[in-house]
Amino acid sequence: MLAPKSARPRRVVGAAAVAAAASKLEHWSLDSAADVPMALDLAMAGDHSVFKIALVTNQLFEQRLQLPSVPQPHVDVLRGALCWSLVNNVIALRGFKTFACRFVVFGRALVLKGKLVKFSDPLSPQFYDGVDKQFASVDAAVLSITGALLDLAIPAAIKSVKGLVVARVPVDHISGADEACMKWLRTLQDQDCLLMLNCPSVESEYQSFIWLIVFTNPVIKRVILKDSSLAEHLL
Repeated sequence: MLAPKSARPRRVVGAAAVAAAASKLEHWSLDSAADVPMALDLAMAGDHSVFKIALVTNQLFEQRLQLPSVPQPHVDVLRGALCWSLVNNVIALRGFKTFACRFVVFGRALVLKGKLVKFSDPLSPQFYDGVDKQFASVDAAVLSITGALLDLAIPAAIKSVKGLVVARVPVDHISGADEACMKWLRTLQDQDCLLMLNCPSVESEYQSFIWLIVFTNPVIKRVILKDSSLAEHLL
């Protein structure tokens, strides 16, 4: 991906150890229901509602992860808004390789399929550590995950990819967000690292959707965004 040039970092004694310790602190476990509140707090610091914690726990341990397939009009919105020719590697999770291939522009983009060992893998940064070792670099992650679990999945991915995370989310996930999620989204908006794109109504779907796109920095957003005419302002 095209990215801003930066000065070569100065060598700092112990920097690798400090970075490794910080990275470890940002990881979270989802081995049991008791891990969910801590995982949410590490993903999005703040007050998470009791209802959301219960919902995440139920969805996680009942293994309800995926949303329905993405309709073509929604794919067209994503293709038209972003310059995908600047993206080299895309990670598509849990069987969404075909979906990702439909909107990634032909040419330089390589769609990778991450290997999942556990159902909860896409919901924690540890999964992306393994992806980095396997593929060296991932520019973007494409997620299609049920509402409440997005509050784990998107932060997990954005901590690890080089460019952007894309998720199709129900509008009510934003309008009904709790304090922690809303604070996290507004922080991204203030940093100019957030983009929400309106998806047209589709007869086969019972709810409205948007594309929620999080960028690792505002320069990448400005480089890759080619059409903001469908941008939504829900915050």
